[in-house]
This record gives sequence, structure tokens and C-alpha cells, in this order.
Amino acid sequence: MSLKRVEYQERAVENLIIKTEKLFKMGQPSPILVFKAPTGSGKTLMIAKYIQNLCTRYRDDICFVWLSLGKGDLHLQSRKKLENVFQGFPRVSLLSEDFFGSRAIINRNEVVVVNWESINEKDEKGNYTNILMRDSEKINFRQVLANTREIGRKIILIIDESHYGATTERAYEIRNEINPFLTLEMSATPKIVITAEDVVDGRGDFESVKIKDVIKEGMIKEQIIINEGLDIINESTFDRRLLEAAYRKRLELKRLYESENSVINPLVIIQLPNSKEGEIKKRIVLDFLKEKGVSDDNIAIWLDDTHINLDNISDNNQVGFLLFKQAIDTGWDCPRAQILLRFREIKSFVFEKQTLGRILRMPEQKHYKNSKLNRAYVYTDYEGNVLKIIDRYFDFPEDNIRNKPVYKKNEFKPVTLRKEYIYRKKKNIDSKLAKELFFKWADENELQNGKLDENHKILIKKGFDFDTAKLTEKILSELDIDTEYLENKAPEIKGKTLDLEIDEERTELYFRRILRKKSKLLGNKCEVMFQILRECIYEFFFNYILGLTDPDEFIVRAQKLFLLNYDFCGNTFFNKLIDDIINIYKNINEYDLYEKIIYTQKYYVIPDVININTEVYELVNIDKYYYSECYLQKNRSNPEKAFEEL
Repeated sequence: MSLKRVEYQERAVENLIIKTEKLFKMGQPSPILVFKAPTGSGKTLMIAKYIQNLCTRYRDDICFVWLSLGKGDLHLQSRKKLENVFQGFPRVSLLSEDFFGSRAIINRNEVVVVNWESINEKDEKGNYTNILMRDSEKINFRQVLANTREIGRKIILIIDESHYGATTERAYEIRNEINPFLTLEMSATPKIVITAEDVVDGRGDFESVKIKDVIKEGMIKEQIIINEGLDIINESTFDRRLLEAAYRKRLELKRLYESENSVINPLVIIQLPNSKEGEIKKRIVLDFLKEKGVSDDNIAIWLDDTHINLDNISDNNQVGFLLFKQAIDTGWDCPRAQILLRFREIKSFVFEKQTLGRILRMPEQKHYKNSKLNRAYVYTDYEGNVLKIIDRYFDFPEDNIRNKPVYKKNEFKPVTLRKEYIYRKKKNIDSKLAKELFFKWADENELQNGKLDENHKILIKKGFDFDTAKLTEKILSELDIDTEYLENKAPEIKGKTLDLEIDEERTELYFRRILRKKSKLLGNKCEVMFQILRECIYEFFFNYILGLTDPDEFIVRAQKLFLLNYDFCGNTFFNKLIDDIINIYKNINEYDLYEKIIYTQKYYVIPDVININTEVYELVNIDKYYYSECYLQKNRSNPEKAFEEL
């Protein structure tokens, strides 16, 4: 990471130092300092400088625990960045390497980097399972923390990517174990809200970096361009059109970097759906790249079960394409990423700031003469002309915003509760009922098996549509978004649309989506129901509408006619039939459908401190309560209120 002087970074570091010293002087237990800065602004660099300044300017005895909450190897990235900045002072240690029973305390000014995922697991009795945390003959990290506090050394806890899980119950337990003198939470989208009252009383403070300042310094890109030039590309399928556009854009940007004497090798990141469609899209992408002559060495894959060519991916001599799902959204640092190709999910589709942030960094922390290099590019099958952008970790119900800590009363011992989960195990289901409904529906509509011409005439009179040329979709096109606009909480942006015919590949995609959406209403038997619906639909079209044709042609034609008459172009010919089939299977006698009820047990340790959202919960005067203050939901029912008075 370059250490060039950046005005907003120096200002943020100085403000953080001033606010830290103020919180120290006010003496409140474990105050929280929240630091919000956009992705690409250099959060780690700023906090590293903050640590260095505290070590040299603050005379008291302090040390640091750096807790990485993000996925994967974020803690290793953090250690590397800190060491690059510190150049030997202060010392950086890795918990998993330096604290295996040989250390009794954290040294003065030392920074201990901790991987959250390696220390947070507990067994059913509430005991830590990781060797670093559990009781054994050797000194565990909990004892190290206690020893450090006992000698009067103040622990400053820094939570990196705090939006990822800093407000979960287990995170509170870990924070209680650390028992920091001060907690600093850093994120582009922090959850914790610091109120004016918190600042006045010394319980917390807040510092932020404005995105416009980051753009001005050339740290991130000026604009995001969506589906540029998509209308001039001709390909056999729409997915290939998207891939071709992204492929061409990468070649163009590579030439432009070379014209500015830069060695940057732009990276295309391709986001696959999380559902089963993801495997289909993965195959389409890999086949396309193979046709283009892209070697396996030039393709990285970052999926739950597959990690390929990810080493040193930030380097410019590395891969040109990366396939991923969700893992890339937190703590990933590759400034040369500039093009995002994103396929739509089954359930919904919104753009997330966290994912867009992956392509916003400027690779050399400067803007270029050619404005095309100062932009990020997105290609997507987003349908419609209104684009919504969300903070995944913030734009959720208000329950996620917790800003009032309450503590366990001293007179109570720790409590462990047993949880019971109930699962209903369903029997196998067959297609008999569904087929009977299809035959009944055909009879009610006066259709006859094998009488195709007569059936066509009857169906047309009833509103059935055979014109599959009407199957089109409107795709977002040629939309420019100023990066500064992303600072808004949840912007909705209206753009142009490109009207495209639905090709065979996407016909099957939409056909499967409809059946899966309906099948999921049957819970863990959704896959069986999907197969039953598909079988019945094909059998109906074979017997009553299409007859014997080429198998591939038959399937495509049947799928298109089904789509056209199921909520496309206003036709709802099959909707009630499919709903009736699902409802019949849902309402089968419980004794016929369920084999048994299975109970499983888990254990939950009630934490010593919880944070309450005072916008949703209100203070209630109840003496017999586990915590120092009792907060209950404002919209609780009257019976619940009556119970409070007992």
C-alpha cells in the first residue's frame, strides 16, 4: 500500500486521536469509537497510523487486539498491511502463531491480530472448542487477556469490517472476554449508531470520511457505467452477450493502460447466483472463456468448495478473470478489479454497495488522463429500468441497530439455556395427484388427448396465446452512476431499457425459476415437487398441444408456451392450476405426509452484556430481571404487557 500523503486520511487520524484521548479522560467503561470510511479510502492504513500515533503520543500503558470479522484470510491481509506500515514499530503478532501457551501477557504497544472465526466456536455446554480459548494445561488467550489487564495495561479492541458480525451474540461474548478499555469499530457500513447523548456522556464517539474527498484524492473511481454498448453486440444467447461485452471492455482498458505507460492488468470479476443456477452459469462462463482462448491459468475461482489461482491475485501479472459468489464482498483487496459481471438471483436482485466497492478502487491511487480508466464497469441481466442499491448490512429492519448496552446483575450466576428445534420429516411424494389435476383441468377445458388441432382452436378462444415472439425482457441499459451518489443510504436510479427476445437458454432459466419458486412452498420436498411439475407440464403439452416432435424442439416450445401463458404479457392461463396442485400437496393429511417429528438440542449461554435498539425497545420498570435495565419491544401484545404485572 502506498504511503502517499492524503489530506482526508491525515485529518481522520488526527480526529480519531483527539476523540480517543477525550473518551479516555471521561472514564466511562468500554466506550465505543465508530470509524466509517468508504471502501478504497484506506481504512487499514488510517487505523495503522492511528495506532502508531497513540503509541508515541499517549503516555499510558496500552496494547491492541485487532479482531478481523470478515471471511477467509482477512486477518492475514490485515497483518501484512500493518507490518508494511509499521516497519518494525509497533510489533504485530498473529494470535494463531504466537500464543500457544508460551505467552502470558500482551506486551506494551503490541498489536495482536485475531481471526474471529478461529476463536468463536463453543460446544453444547458453552465451553470454547478452540485450543487458543479453551481451558487446558497451557495458558489460553483468555488468561493472557486477564493477565494483561491485571498489570494495568489497557487493551484497545479494533474490530475490522465490524458490519460483518460485531452485533451477534457470540461477538458480544468475545468482546466481554477481551474486556477492552476502548473499542474502535471500523467499516464502510457500520451498524452501531452513536447518539449525541453517547458523545456528551463519554460512552462513544464517531468519525467518518466523506466519499467525495476520497474521489477528489484519486483513490476511487468517479463513475460506475452499467451495460455500456450491450445493444451493439450480437451473440447466440444473452448470457454470451454479457460475457462478450465484459471481455471486450477488458481488452479496451488494457490497451488504454498501456497508452498511459501503466502495467495495470484489469480484472473482470464474475458473480454467480447462489442457487443451483450458479453451477449452470459457471459452466457457461468457463465454456465462453475457453472459446476465447483464455487459459486455465488466467482464470481464478473463489467458491465455497473451490479455490483456484487466488494467490497474489492483486499482482498485475496474475489472472484476468475471477468467478465468485459472495465470499468476495468482505475484506478483499484487489485494486485492479474494474469490471463486474453479475447474474441475477432467483428471488430478487439488488446491487449491494459492498460488492460494487470491489471495483471502485483506483489501482495506482490516482486518476488518469483518459476518463475511461477512471470508471468502473458493470454488466448484468438486471431487468427493468429502476436500479436499487443497498447496504446489505444496514438497510435491514431496525432490529439490527443496537446502541444501548445493558449488563447482567451481579447477584445472578451465568445462565445456560437449552434450545429445542422441531423438524418434520416428510414422506416421499409421487406425481399421481398432480397428473390427475392436469387431466381434470384438460377435461374442464374440453380438451381431448391427441386432438391437437381441435385443442388449439378451443384454447385460442379461451385466451391461450401461441405467439412466442412476444416473449421479451427489458434489460437495464446505458446507465451512468456518479460514485459520490453511493453515499446515499438506498438510492434508486432510473435508466434506459433494452428490449430483448428471450433466447432458449434464458427460456429454460425462467421456466425453472417459476417451478422452483412454487416448489419451495413444500419445504424439504421442493426438489421432488419440481420434478413432478416439470413432468406433468411436458406430458400435458405432448398429449394436448404439441404432439410428437424433435425432443429438443419440443422442450423449448413447451417451455416458451408455458411461460407465455404464465404471467408473461398479462396471460395467467396456468397460474391457478399450478397453485391448486401445490395447495393439494400442502394440505395432505398430516399423518400421511409426515413420518415423525425429530427433536435436536443445542445450548445457549446468556451473555453478560447485550446491546439494545432503543428505537424498537422501550425501558420498562421490572425488578426481577436478569439485566440491569429491562427493555421490551414497543409493539408487544396486550397479553405480554399483562404478564409483566404478575
